[in-house]
Amino acid sequence: MKDELPKRIPEPEFCSPEQTNYFFKSNKNADMNTVGKFVSEFLAKTCPSFQGGRVLDLGCGSAALSVCIALHYPGTKVVAVDGCPLMFGAATGLVRKLGMTNRVNVKKAHIPYDDIEEKPHSFDLVFSRSSLHQFRSSMDFWRTAKHYIKPDGNLFVFDFIRPKTKDEAREWVGRRTLPSSPKHHRDAYYSSILAGHRPLEVVSQLKKIGFPGKITIQKTDPIHMVVWK
Repeated sequence: MKDELPKRIPEPEFCSPEQTNYFFKSNKNADMNTVGKFVSEFLAKTCPSFQGGRVLDLGCGSAALSVCIALHYPGTKVVAVDGCPLMFGAATGLVRKLGMTNRVNVKKAHIPYDDIEEKPHSFDLVFSRSSLHQFRSSMDFWRTAKHYIKPDGNLFVFDFIRPKTKDEAREWVGRRTLPSSPKHHRDAYYSSILAGHRPLEVVSQLKKIGFPGKITIQKTDPIHMVVWK
């Protein structure tokens, strides 16, 4: 099969207002227990050595997962970072609503790391779900993670794998979105897949910056992977 997508096609780093509003409308009534399953059934099993501490969530979105991490690991404190003003506002609102402001600190910040204003190598876990593809510079993302993770800290990054053809990408959009979904939502999902990375690209990026520790990359399905240590 010919590789039609040898390079990723970057998408806008921030969602449009209509995309953000749709995202939060569709997740407004989401069961936090369901969201928490990603933490208890995926993160906990992938990184069993992580038993709590300081967590940096890069590209936190609504901060629902940040909250779930704090709830799953008693005593854990999370710094939840997002550069999108709309996401920051929604995340701040959710954390306040759930009474988690003492455990989850939401920050509006951009990478590279200078803007986050935390101590270097001070986090026990650097976490990110479905955010790597949104950064125009994936190297800045990895440099930020390296800057803040403890030498023996855990890493968990879940994101898209770019397929070889646009037809494959469209097929996955059809599988993962409802026919009733607005066009801008389907278009955004399609763009996200095209902006994804491939495992060997991630290996090369981490090697280039000298990311510490043994990294494992596992495909969870044809268009998703988890990078962890």
